[in-house]
Amino acid sequence: MTDGLYRIATTIADPLAPLIARLFVRDPRERNERLGRYGADSLPARPLWIHAASAGEMTGVEPVLDEIAQLAAAPSVIVSATTRTGRARAGQFTQPARVVFAPADFPGCVRRATGALAPRALLLVETELWPNLIRVAHEAGFPIAIGNGRITARSHSRMKRAGALYRNTVSRLAAVGCQTEDDAARFREWGAQPDRVFVHGNTKADQKAPSSASPIARQPGERWILFASIRPGEERAVAEAIAIVAGRDRSARFVVGPRHPDRSPFLRTAHDHGFRRWSELKEGAGSGEASPERIVLDTIGDQASFFGAMDAAFIGGSLADHGGHNPLEAARVGTPVLFGPHMQNCRDLADALLASGGGREIRNGTELGETILTLLRDDPARDAMAEGARTMFSSNRGASRRLVQELVAREVLA
Repeated sequence: MTDGLYRIATTIADPLAPLIARLFVRDPRERNERLGRYGADSLPARPLWIHAASAGEMTGVEPVLDEIAQLAAAPSVIVSATTRTGRARAGQFTQPARVVFAPADFPGCVRRATGALAPRALLLVETELWPNLIRVAHEAGFPIAIGNGRITARSHSRMKRAGALYRNTVSRLAAVGCQTEDDAARFREWGAQPDRVFVHGNTKADQKAPSSASPIARQPGERWILFASIRPGEERAVAEAIAIVAGRDRSARFVVGPRHPDRSPFLRTAHDHGFRRWSELKEGAGSGEASPERIVLDTIGDQASFFGAMDAAFIGGSLADHGGHNPLEAARVGTPVLFGPHMQNCRDLADALLASGGGREIRNGTELGETILTLLRDDPARDAMAEGARTMFSSNRGASRRLVQELVAREVLA
């Protein structure tokens, strides 16, 4: 598809945007924001607009906000998200002046949004290459940059089907900060001017450490395992691994965190398999009372606090082919990391964990269960993995500072 065809198609559909929003969005405030309508009274003047898709991408936004706040003339910041989980995660930040839903990528919606927000610059996170948003922002005359830029091999192949559309979109970027050299090469191939592309690393490595208080009350002899960010197609493998471990190690305790609790098949049947919902337990956490042996996380934003209390963690989205999820939250606190073969979204981090000895790759539920059992029975091996995970995490820090320094030098943050 060409840039012109996309523009024509979305322009034709633009008058239907209010109807589409009314059909799919119940909350009036969310509906207005997705149509690009923001209450002008609470908007700061000439803010920096940062946009990320979901909760995963938002993990890398918070440390960037902290770096921006250190600037001599720090701008006000508005953060937008595509998903509800992303908006909820951004709502926990202390820095932004306002958190909103991003406008749908129809010409009228993005014009209303850019007109209302009137930003000094737009910083897009990872691969949020929305053609109309970028085109309208470019025409409005403020710079558009990418931070934590990432184009996976799979995304690269998909983008080829709409080559001209993405080439025109990427060519409008004033600065392109990438996680790796491979990402930088792909952005150049897709039309980014070479002198505008730089590598700063992954800002998720700079995320704040969670509270040191454990969300669970560990009892002597207990061993805890977290299955984090579980995606559709992985529930059976996780259940198989839990059955293997529970059947042969009575000290084992389990926490399962579905990636999208509101539509998780695992969560719907968790009670039948002896799991307690975290929303029922959270209020009494820290009382010293023993935690139940099986917990399922049905809340947003709490999963990160569990990694430090775990003896091992499996990172979901990697056994089923979803591209994997960020393993840095586990590595930061020295939790041995397990993941499947589908880590395309975080391949550099997965490879770094394997190289440091902080991670192991498994292929199925049986292997996951057997690997967990091995780690629970071998304290020296588990301790070595923990140290390897911490070493890997430390080597990736500083990306947020490098990104902000580049944006200042390139006058995106002027």
